[in-house]
Amino acid sequence: MENTEPRNWDIETCKTRIADPDAMIRFEAGSPNPEEVDCYRKLLLKRIPLQTSKRSRVLILGMTPELRRMALEIGAKITSVDRSADAIAVYSDWIQAEYRSNEQIICSEWLQFEHLMNGYSDAILGDGVFPNVLSINEHHELLTSLKHIIHHESILIFRQVIIPYYFDLEENSAPHLLNRFRAGSLSEAEFGFGMRFWGCFDEAYDPESFLLNNRIIYDRYLKWLKQERLSQAEFDCIYRYYFDGMNMILPQKAWEEILRNTGFSFECHTLKGNSWYEYYPIYSCQTSK
Repeated sequence: MENTEPRNWDIETCKTRIADPDAMIRFEAGSPNPEEVDCYRKLLLKRIPLQTSKRSRVLILGMTPELRRMALEIGAKITSVDRSADAIAVYSDWIQAEYRSNEQIICSEWLQFEHLMNGYSDAILGDGVFPNVLSINEHHELLTSLKHIIHHESILIFRQVIIPYYFDLEENSAPHLLNRFRAGSLSEAEFGFGMRFWGCFDEAYDPESFLLNNRIIYDRYLKWLKQERLSQAEFDCIYRYYFDGMNMILPQKAWEEILRNTGFSFECHTLKGNSWYEYYPIYSCQTSK
């Protein structure tokens, strides 16, 4: 991995997330796994019963194929909006052919797509959306713009990376995660994804701006690989989640305050069984009454 200009969500970065291109399967943790998709589905069907789902309109922020497939399978008509033309190129055809007529794909900045929407959405789904929104003000702007395209019975469902209450950052530092992985107590996904977000938090995270510099993270791991502090297999687990841009990683309290301040009530759904569920829960949100 050369230290070149930032690539962000280009084609090569998107492809690192793919576990099996022929089967159209991506690495879990970085992408919602079947258990997480099932949580989205259940939350969605609580709000949009299956008997009415064929009349529902669902907006999906990003090209997350797992969420697009799920929404189309319950019969919804979906609009998928992504600001990366490369992500659209990689994932646009990851949908069964019989469903493609029910999907509209828009390439647009998330803060600029509102005028492209025609009518209300019954639900808005996203995976890892807000860590790519790099200021508190833009968080407020995006959530406010989403309120303009929903009605009072709509639901918003997002998987959101946060620093949970009582989260032990030291226990999730790179040396600790590496020791646990080598001892067999972490899966490849738990190890690779944990190293990507928390392993270099001491150096790569600014607690005032809440920004995580991913370039610092992967430069450090490349250095460790060259120093033989990481094996190639270990580095490969981490590189599955490669990203060289910035992310905003908010403490749970700050994220939930933003939701309240923009007029949303919410529930936080933390699944059990994988380590990333603790810091990557699923939020279901509705406009406050």
